Amino acid sequence: MKYKINAEEFAALSEELKKLYEQSGEEYVLKVDGLPQQEDVAELKASHQKLLDEKKAEAEKRRLAEEQARKEAEERAKKQGDFEQLSKSYEQKLQEQESKYQALIQKNEQREIQATANRIAGKIADGPNAEIISEFISKRLKVSEGVVRVTDDAGTLTISSEDQLADEFKSNPRYASLVRGSLATGGGATGSNGTTNKPFKEMNDEERTQLYKQNPEKFNQLVKGA
Repeated sequence: MKYKINAEEFAALSEELKKLYEQSGEEYVLKVDGLPQQEDVAELKASHQKLLDEKKAEAEKRRLAEEQARKEAEERAKKQGDFEQLSKSYEQKLQEQESKYQALIQKNEQREIQATANRIAGKIADGPNAEIISEFISKRLKVSEGVVRVTDDAGTLTISSEDQLADEFKSNPRYASLVRGSLATGGGATGSNGTTNKPFKEMNDEERTQLYKQNPEKFNQLVKGA
């Protein structure tokens, strides 16, 4: 027997079977003990739908929360990346500025050293001789704590003064032909061809003086390479 039949099917039933059905709208429903009534079924459906809606709403709420958390995490990562990039760029600029600053300091220190060397050379030699000997004197000078100081031959700082360094060069036989009042005239120096063909370190003072007078450009090249 069907649980639910239409009016045509109901009319074809015997009187005994018709007693087992009751009308529900345009249809007939089998009377069975324990089955929920029509209004109970509708209530169950409504309750079930409510639960489905609540579950769906909760799932949507969770999805939106997760989406928001993801966006916030991406935004933080982006900001962190921007910060790191800015920090790296800033550090690079600081390094560039520091390099320029150190280069400027070294340039200024070299100027001070050369000026001091020229001043010392001027105390013991004249003209071209002073220029020549100043190149050697500058190698014995060093800037320490913003002050030009005298060093020994190994480059170690000493307590010697400029006057003491001048006296040291004045009394050194190597520079006898260059210092003021020397009896050496350079008359015995080798010619320009022989001089310029010798390594700077192998030249004596007279040969260096002669080279400077005859070929200053060549002299400067040899000094830099020495």
